Amino acid sequence: MAGLNDTIALQKKPFYKNGTYLFFCCAFFTMSFGTSAFTLSGALGLCFCIISILFQHNRFEIWKSKLIFPVLAVIILTWAGLLWSTDVHGSGIKFAGKTYYWLFALALASIPFNRYNVHTLFRFFFAGLALNALTGLLQLAGIVPVFSKWGLTGFSGSYNSLAMLLNLGMLLASVYAKKAENKKEKAIYIVLVVLYFSHLIILQGRGGYLTFAVLSPIILYHLFSIKRIWTLAILYLLVIGLMFSSPVVQKRVNELYKNIVTHFQEAEKFSNGEKYSTYVDRIYMWNWALSLFGRHPFLGVGTGGYSKAILNSGGDRAIAHPHNNILYIAVSYGILGLVVFGWLFWVLLKIAWIHPQHVFGNFILFSVLVIFVGGLVDTPLLDAGGIFLFSLTVGLGLALELYDKPTAQSRANNA
Repeated sequence: MAGLNDTIALQKKPFYKNGTYLFFCCAFFTMSFGTSAFTLSGALGLCFCIISILFQHNRFEIWKSKLIFPVLAVIILTWAGLLWSTDVHGSGIKFAGKTYYWLFALALASIPFNRYNVHTLFRFFFAGLALNALTGLLQLAGIVPVFSKWGLTGFSGSYNSLAMLLNLGMLLASVYAKKAENKKEKAIYIVLVVLYFSHLIILQGRGGYLTFAVLSPIILYHLFSIKRIWTLAILYLLVIGLMFSSPVVQKRVNELYKNIVTHFQEAEKFSNGEKYSTYVDRIYMWNWALSLFGRHPFLGVGTGGYSKAILNSGGDRAIAHPHNNILYIAVSYGILGLVVFGWLFWVLLKIAWIHPQHVFGNFILFSVLVIFVGGLVDTPLLDAGGIFLFSLTVGLGLALELYDKPTAQSRANNA
């Protein structure tokens, strides 16, 4: 096919032919609203995908994509991991059951994006994220009631996935601002970046602060087209200072500092992570993940086996996962898992690299980055919001391979 068309509007066809596309627009809109909303939208999109394929309204040649093979490898590994899991009927089957999210990736990839306006997906994403951010700010002002025990999260029930989406929204909006055709359009995307940032700094998610601190230079570069490193450094320090001016950020960072100091004043068995400490529990999680990986380096402890393996090895607290993507993969599936998941991420990044000027390529790159950085202190690969985002990212990667073949010239430009 000639390539993805970024300008053709929604086709005037019967609803059942556009259902998959429309419901995934809804899924992008509701991603920041919580699990139920985006899962329902994705499920309806999947249903219409199946209907479309069954009645041959859409030819879906998924095997033409190179990305499908690492995806299948991850699915197979997850279920095969039950064979050597130490907790098959508990966390094992629960974690393996989450592979149904990959169906959303296949459904999204089935949409013939060469017939639709690809920017519409992201306009829905921006709109939903903006609505939720406004709700969070109104909660801060006391105008709207707080729905979550985690504070000013808008409609969302947690702050970890939301913070990840806000960072992704800022990254993507900064690209749209850079490519804007006029000042009005650019101003709109700059306002979105400011709005998302304002919501991020009133959330309690320290992982979100870390992600922003690491990736904000990309945002600043796109917004201001900065070419001098010193100018970028000065702007970066100003923005980080602005983030730390938030009382919520100050409180959360001060809590972490005090907890770390208190933690290392405890007995050695607590401070080195051998025993559980309420002050800095991640040291306990990471210590046991590394220890168990050292004992089971090739295949790990199996799908969902981490918590029971801790207790079986002398730990005093069962933790579902180590709150780190890399350690989760390593302790669960060993070197084999690191190779399989590394293969998947490599293919995704390669797709993004080949399509640097396409919005799908931008989304894939930024999504991988926020999942990676956020995954240093949490496990988005197990969280519903994180898995859904990752599945959509893979779905867009599949779509790029199926509907937009790069030319020899584009490959040369990126060599």
